[in-house]
Amino acid sequence: MLDLLRVNKFFGENDDFEVLKDVSISAENGEFVCILGPSGCGKTILLYLIAGFLKPTEGKILMENASISEPNCNRMMIFQNYVLFPWKTVYKNILFALDKSTLTNSEKDALIVRYLDMMGLIAFRDWYPYKLSGGMQQRVALARALVANPKLLLMDEPFAALDLQHRKFLRKNLETIWQKTKKTIIFVTHSPNEAISLADKIYLLSARPAVIKKTYQIDLPRPRDSLNPDFIKLNIEIEKDLSEEFEKAIKNPLMEESLLHILNLTKKGEIL
Repeated sequence: MLDLLRVNKFFGENDDFEVLKDVSISAENGEFVCILGPSGCGKTILLYLIAGFLKPTEGKILMENASISEPNCNRMMIFQNYVLFPWKTVYKNILFALDKSTLTNSEKDALIVRYLDMMGLIAFRDWYPYKLSGGMQQRVALARALVANPKLLLMDEPFAALDLQHRKFLRKNLETIWQKTKKTIIFVTHSPNEAISLADKIYLLSARPAVIKKTYQIDLPRPRDSLNPDFIKLNIEIEKDLSEEFEKAIKNPLMEESLLHILNLTKKGEIL
């Protein structure tokens, strides 16, 4: 379904700032894939490449054997900061995703109501985002992405800003939706526990320039119990591997400079 083949990504006028190096990953139809890695290693850049917001310097990115060259509605991205329209109600934020749809108004309404119900947001359909908690806003963002019926859902640490209880609730909610819809999901997280709870497969990125350090196939039965001995054993293993890469990143005197460089590139329009 999705294949990244030996992808490299450089930034800068002379392509002298290397972020991703020889990265190859894959996702099958309906597979839940998590991406782990230390801060600043390029996890978000990887999602931007898959979304079509950026192009690889080298390598290929294929979806259903066709090259990804630009964004389209088959790949929807959910960001950390919700990205809702503050002047639109919950209902109209979700309706925006159907702007180009050929569905009738009644069909659009039925579809939106279905996802509002799935997210527990029916009672809040006429509310504005500023009245909602962070967890509720993220549910609106997820409903808006799903209502467009994408083949691939890209999620960039969507629960990172939420408290523990909201994270647990939305994690369970997302897993239920994924099992119902069978969407292919690429999910970036900084939490091994979260990755093990959700993923069929986990890719661990190294410190920058990021390579695939390790791939973990997660065969634990669902729903997953974090107190299961096999879960605990795997969590310890991944925590150890991730900590090694984090220590490398921290010891790298260019780490802070690297993060600032990426922010500057974003402001200049090289990213997005």
